[in-house]
Amino acid sequence: MKIFSKDKYSMDEALLIESEHRIAYLKLFRSTIFVQALFPLVLAYVFYPLIDKGWLLTWLFAILLVTFARAYLTYGWFCRDDSPCRVKLFEQLSLFLSFLAGCLWGSTVFVMDFQNYPEASVFLNIIVFGLTAGSVGIGSYWVEYFLVYNFAVFSIYVLAYLVGIPEPYYLLSLSISLFVAFMTQIVVVFHRGNAQNILLSKRNEKLARNLDRQKQEAESVADSRNRFLAAASHDLRQPVQALNFFLSVLRSELHTEKGQSVYDKVQKCTDGINELLNSILDLSRLDAEVVAFKKEPCCIGDILQDLNQQLRAQAEAKGLQLEIPESNQYVVSDAVFLRRILSNLMVNAITYTASGKVTVSLISEFGGLSVEIRDTGPGLNEEEQERVFEEFYQLHNPERDKRKGLGLGLSIVKRLCLLLDIPIRLNSQKGEGSCFTLLLTECSEPVKHDISANKPVINNLAEGKRILIIDDEPEVLDSLYELLTHWQCNVLTASSAEDACEQIGLHEGKLDLIIADYRLKDNKTGVEAIIAVKNHSGDQQLNAVIISGDTEPKRIKEVMESGYHFLHKPVKPAHLRMVLQQLL
Repeated sequence: MKIFSKDKYSMDEALLIESEHRIAYLKLFRSTIFVQALFPLVLAYVFYPLIDKGWLLTWLFAILLVTFARAYLTYGWFCRDDSPCRVKLFEQLSLFLSFLAGCLWGSTVFVMDFQNYPEASVFLNIIVFGLTAGSVGIGSYWVEYFLVYNFAVFSIYVLAYLVGIPEPYYLLSLSISLFVAFMTQIVVVFHRGNAQNILLSKRNEKLARNLDRQKQEAESVADSRNRFLAAASHDLRQPVQALNFFLSVLRSELHTEKGQSVYDKVQKCTDGINELLNSILDLSRLDAEVVAFKKEPCCIGDILQDLNQQLRAQAEAKGLQLEIPESNQYVVSDAVFLRRILSNLMVNAITYTASGKVTVSLISEFGGLSVEIRDTGPGLNEEEQERVFEEFYQLHNPERDKRKGLGLGLSIVKRLCLLLDIPIRLNSQKGEGSCFTLLLTECSEPVKHDISANKPVINNLAEGKRILIIDDEPEVLDSLYELLTHWQCNVLTASSAEDACEQIGLHEGKLDLIIADYRLKDNKTGVEAIIAVKNHSGDQQLNAVIISGDTEPKRIKEVMESGYHFLHKPVKPAHLRMVLQQLL
C-alpha cells in the first residue's frame, strides 16, 4: 500500500505506516461487507419489474460473486499468513476485485431511465454515489483502492452520458468528474493525516514505554537506596542506642570537671550522629506516608519568636543580623511541621550566609500569608536551584564539613510542604542571595481555653514497676537494663519470645510493661514476641513499646500498623522516660 504523502519517511516508518494502513483497511472493509452484499439485492428488487430479468439476475450473480470473493480474501485467505509475497498478492487481487466491482456498478448506468422510471433511477444514483462516499473511509488508508474502484464506476458513467446512453447529459458528466476529483483530494488529505497520526501514536507509545522503564529504574534505584539506608541506619542505631543509654547512666556518676568535659564532648559526638540518623528517619517516614499531621489555627508569630530565641546566638556567632518580625497573625497548618519547615529554611540561610543578614518577612495577600526567608548569601544559578531540594546535595561544601549540614534539610522541607499542601517558591541570583517563599492560609485567632488546671504533675511513675526487655543485641539489652535499673525499675531481660516466657516463669509478679526491639533473630519480630508474652501471661491488656532501628518505609509502615507505641532508635533517655510516664 503506497503512501500518498509529501512527507519523507524512513524505511522503517514507511513499513510501519503501510502495516497499520493494511490493518485499518481490513477492519473497515469487514465492517462494510454486509452492506456491500445487501445493496445489490435491494437494487435487484427495485428494478426486477422494470428491466430484463435475465440481464438483471446475471448482474446480481456477478456482483455477489465478486463481493463474496473479496470477503473470502479479507476474512480467510490473507489471515493465514502476512509474509511480503502474500501481502503483495493480496493487494493485487484486492485491486483487481475492486476494479471488477466498480465495473459492475458502473454498468448500472445502462438501465437508468429518468423518463420512464425516474424514482428507480434516482434511487440507483443514490446507491452508487453513497458507495463512493463510503469508500472515502477505506480510501483514507488505501488510496489505490479508492482510485481503482471509482475510476471503474465513473469512467463508465461519464462515457455513457457523453455518448447519449440512455440520453446525453453533458452537465451531469462534468459534475460527476468534479465530484470524483473533489473526493479524491479529500481521500489524499485524510491519507496523509492518518499516516502522521500513526507515527505520532507509535512515537507516543514508545515515549510512554521509555517513561515507564525510566520510572521503574528510578523506583528501583530509590528502593535500593532505601534498603541501603535502612540497613546502614539500623546497624548504626544499635551501638548509638546503647551509647545513649550508657551515657545517661554515666552522667550521674561524674563528679570531676574533667570528667564532665569529656562527657560533654562524647555527648556532642552522639548528638551529631543522632541528627544524621533522625534526618534519614524523617525522610523514610515521609516516603512511607505514615506521618500524621493535624491542620489547625496556629500563631505564626509564636513560632517565629521561638525560632528567634533558638537561632539568634548561631547567627550572631557568624556576625549576621537576624531580622524576624513580631506578629499576632494566625495560619491554618500543623504547628510542629510548620516550625520544622521554617527552622530548616532559616538554619540553611544562616549556614550559607557569610556576611550580611537573614530576614524573615510576612506579607498578607489574596487571603493568604506569604512568609519570605531572605539571605545575603552567595546565591544560586538555575542548575543549582533545580538540585537544591535533592537529598544529600550540598553547595560550597566539597569537604563535607558537618557544620554546614547534611544536605537533607531542604529535601525534608520539600516533602513536608507537599504533605501540608504548602506552595514553596525559590528566587535566587548568583551573588545576590536567595529567597524562599511559603504561601500559607491565613485565618482568625481561635478562642483560647485555660488549660493550666490540666497540667500534669511529673513523678517517677516507673519506680518499682516490672518491665520486660526483649532484644537480641547484648549491648542494647545491657544498656537499657542499666538505664531502667537506674530509674529504680524491676527489670527482666530476654533475647527472644521463648526466653521471655521462660523469664516470666522464673520470676513471680505481674508484668507492667514490655519493651521489645522490632527485629529479632531467626526472622522474628517484636510484635510476635509481645503477642507470645501476652498469651503466656494471660494479660491481653498489657502495655508494650516497640523500638526499631529500621528506616525502610515498608518496615516503618508495618510497625505503625501493629498498634503498639512506637519509638525509633536512637531513643533519647528523656523521651523514653516520658513514654514510660504515660504508659505506667
